[in-house]
Amino acid sequence: MPRLGQGAVTRNTLLDTPVAALADRVSTRTDILHEYFVPAGRFNDFLASCREIIPAHRQDLLNVTLRYVDADSSSVLTYAPQPRIAAVMLFVQERTTEADADMRAMTRKLIDRVLALGGSYYLPYRLHASREQMRLAYPRLDEFVAAKKRYDPQLRFRNALWDTYLA
Repeated sequence: MPRLGQGAVTRNTLLDTPVAALADRVSTRTDILHEYFVPAGRFNDFLASCREIIPAHRQDLLNVTLRYVDADSSSVLTYAPQPRIAAVMLFVQERTTEADADMRAMTRKLIDRVLALGGSYYLPYRLHASREQMRLAYPRLDEFVAAKKRYDPQLRFRNALWDTYLA
């Protein structure tokens, strides 16, 4: 069976390709993931927001993967309290202070729009959201913080997300 770059290949051959083949070896750029969770009835509005916001910034959107996310009523920090369409966006960003500031501004605008549509965003990729955006997206945040302090009163197990938004 031919390998990648050598003619037609089967789907299984594509999936068998080592992940190293996908690596970006350019040290002046980095890949950034965004995830937004949008109520299905508002997805066209979210797309319109993306068409407005993303081109106005210096970030390269490489691809978007859409998936259905069922409602999650058991997680305290749920990003899908009702069924959602998830838009997983892959950007490539230059590794500069200016590009990072631009990514932060773009991210905050996208979060504002998805929140206005009744959606949310995924927390851990970058700490670009504001504290207020996090509080709006995750209304049970205080419950989470109280449980964390109850189970880990010395806060031994924490990370930059905790230190940035919850400390």
